[in-house]
Amino acid sequence: MNWLTNLWTTLVRKTSTVTDEITEEVTEVLVEEDDSSVAEIFEGICKQAGLGGKFLEGLNATEKFVQWYGGDADEESIRASFAEFKLTDPAINAKMTSIGGF
Repeated sequence: MNWLTNLWTTLVRKTSTVTDEITEEVTEVLVEEDDSSVAEIFEGICKQAGLGGKFLEGLNATEKFVQWYGGDADEESIRASFAEFKLTDPAINAKMTSIGGF
């Protein structure tokens, strides 16, 4: 069966009528989101709740939230997403529940 496949491939190559290779150009489009405002709003909410430097910097909570979050950059939407975000990391969940009251 293998020799038949090889024969078929060889014949098709030799009898192919396409002489020019078709090339496709792929253009990559990068969409920049304004993550800085999401980070600022998140940090502001956390600081108001008493979650400070150890939470934000020590646990990389801001960075993790910005990578995880895909919603609107407004305070109401960000607050609404906290319940789901807490489930992504046990340490963040513990801090947000005990100190922040979220």
